[in-house]
Amino acid sequence: MIRYYWVNINSAKAGKDYSQHLRRIKFYDAEHKKYLVFLTHNFDLSALTIAQLCRWHVELFLKWIKQRLRIKEFYGITENAVKTQIWIAISVYVPVAIVKNASKPMLHFTQFYRILA
Repeated sequence: MIRYYWVNINSAKAGKDYSQHLRRIKFYDAEHKKYLVFLTHNFDLSALTIAQLCRWHVELFLKWIKQRLRIKEFYGITENAVKTQIWIAISVYVPVAIVKNASKPMLHFTQFYRILA
């Protein structure tokens, strides 16, 4: 089931920074039994297409997190706990990636990371 609505940002600061209309799409994922909500400024594509594309991008992002940030499991189940763990992992990943790119060793990133760890 897909529903979509037109959205205007009414707060003074946000409305001044972003005055365009948005479309809010609410999509029920029967496989995971969850509602997913997306905001977009794309009015050309159908709501179903946008929901599928956004879901695909979310899945790719989660795959990237699992591969790059080495998060095997989340230790908390609340939104704040998951966000905190992801930010900690990114805080470790980014400096290591910067040092690796600056030194230009012939090692793959994971090999370089294992040496540092």
